[in-house]
Amino acid sequence: MHMSPQTNRVEKAIADHISSERDLPTVPVKLRYAIVAQQRTGSTLLATALAATKQAGVPTEYLNPIYIAAYQDRFKLQNPFTVANYLLHLESIRTTQNGAFGIKCLQFQLANRFPTDKALSKFFKRYDRIIFLYRKDKLAQSVSNMKGMQSDVWQIQTSEDPKTLDVEYQFDLPLISRSLHAFIAQEQRFRKLLSELNVPILTLSYEELTEGFDSVWPTICHHLGVRSVSASDIEFKLRQQRDRKSEELTEEFLCAIRNSDLYFKKP
Repeated sequence: MHMSPQTNRVEKAIADHISSERDLPTVPVKLRYAIVAQQRTGSTLLATALAATKQAGVPTEYLNPIYIAAYQDRFKLQNPFTVANYLLHLESIRTTQNGAFGIKCLQFQLANRFPTDKALSKFFKRYDRIIFLYRKDKLAQSVSNMKGMQSDVWQIQTSEDPKTLDVEYQFDLPLISRSLHAFIAQEQRFRKLLSELNVPILTLSYEELTEGFDSVWPTICHHLGVRSVSASDIEFKLRQQRDRKSEELTEEFLCAIRNSDLYFKKP
């Protein structure tokens, strides 16, 4: 099967996250935490920063079906897969020496894996701390999600030149609209669900992370009980993907919902 360069980038990133090079010596787990987020809310930025401290495990999308498939392939698993056994094994190879284990969970993946609130609550009760990420600007989030779905480019390294990705975006009013609805409905559900748990939760917005990281970083470290590493010592390797095209697509969406003739009567 032919794969686009973008698809190859994703598969390489997943292979890197699951590779033995990221494994750690087995130690007792003292702290389990989960980053609960939606697409395009800064979860990769936060997970990368936490992993860089070497005190907060190696948080990534372990419940992503593609990650699970890569894990099963790596360990040549023959037994029936269970989330409980999978997480136990991950804890044995992805817990830092201070006993911290982290996982990044996207809300739609959690909803697919645990379809009922009862099942979700049971999963969350496994964790000692939760960081809940959201984005204030839901339209910008939805436009960014459209770009990611069309291009399969979900992150760009600072070592990469965005111009070399050769991606052309087509304005998709229904897709942006569906994303807006889904993000609002998901956030409403998860906020209610998490508020009913007896688990310390830190709520942060994408805007706080990207516009004031230095200010919120000590709060994040304190919440997880890890020694605060200076934000200036963390090497960020991701580019912010909001650009002029994002602004153009946002404006096109606003024009289309104010006057749908502009969308439906386009040549």
